[in-house]
Amino acid sequence: MSQTYTTNYNLGKWEDGDNPGATQLNLNWTTIDEQLFESEEQILNLDDDVQVDLNALAAQTLLPTVAPKTTAYSVVQSDNRKTFTNAGAGAQVIFTLPPAPAVGTTVSFVVLAAQNVRLAPGNATDLIRVAASVSTVSSGHIDNATIGGVVTLLYVAAALWIATSQEGTWTVT
Repeated sequence: MSQTYTTNYNLGKWEDGDNPGATQLNLNWTTIDEQLFESEEQILNLDDDVQVDLNALAAQTLLPTVAPKTTAYSVVQSDNRKTFTNAGAGAQVIFTLPPAPAVGTTVSFVVLAAQNVRLAPGNATDLIRVAASVSTVSSGHIDNATIGGVVTLLYVAAALWIATSQEGTWTVT
């Protein structure tokens, strides 16, 4: 027997000092599930005037995507908020960071195989700072080959990645 869940939202509208008029939007989750699985466009119609683009909603999720890589990979802007691992790798995996990404771009890396993970800037002039250590211009990178090593990098300004968190020893070159 399926259960039905209803969530009520009050949408208010202020006009010229009037009291807010409230419209109640009832979302019947059973109906949503049926529409979700029947819709190829992934557009959920709640009312004649209310639609939800489920693909856009999914893109805004707070849960990070975990992507294992076993060979070299160039990180791109759309990888923002992803976590990469080297699970299953039999040799070093080099991740090249995106050149000139949007400020605020964040990517994380986790060492899950006893193989080196190397993070290299996408531009020769970009730097990676891990605590007090800064990578060198043109050939700089950071490395870790110890299972359990984790680092999250944030692009904070033009040509500068900062490790906002780290676990284990990341060698800065």
